[in-house]
Amino acid sequence: MQDLPDRNVLLQAVAGFLHQDVVPQVADRALAFRLRIAAHLVATVARELLGEEAEDAAQLARLSALLGEAPPQAGGGRDLRHAAIRGGTDRLVERIRSADPDSEQALALQHLVQADLRAKLAVINPGFDLSADIESDPD
Repeated sequence: MQDLPDRNVLLQAVAGFLHQDVVPQVADRALAFRLRIAAHLVATVARELLGEEAEDAAQLARLSALLGEAPPQAGGGRDLRHAAIRGGTDRLVERIRSADPDSEQALALQHLVQADLRAKLAVINPGFDLSADIESDPD
């Protein structure tokens, strides 16, 4: 395994190359658009890899607290973390479906879902406006 540069640095370099060096040289607008998408996807993968373990742990902690379960034991690797997240999410979905929409439990579930969405948006689109005023319901 290589020490430097790490995979995140390499992916960011590829994303930067595509976006800054290749896209401006492409006359075909459709191809340039697809190149910008490719650059964005590569940068997103780099951000996901950089914070994956910490975000998985945070998501598992939120799920465990909300579901009233003990958090899974640390370690075990990516596949086990993702299986635990899927299982917790499945149980959360069932609770959301069966909860009274006006109950405290439903409000807590809504808060968790919003926290997970914010964390995911921070990786996918770090510049996305997550301020509270964009979430207000116009009704």
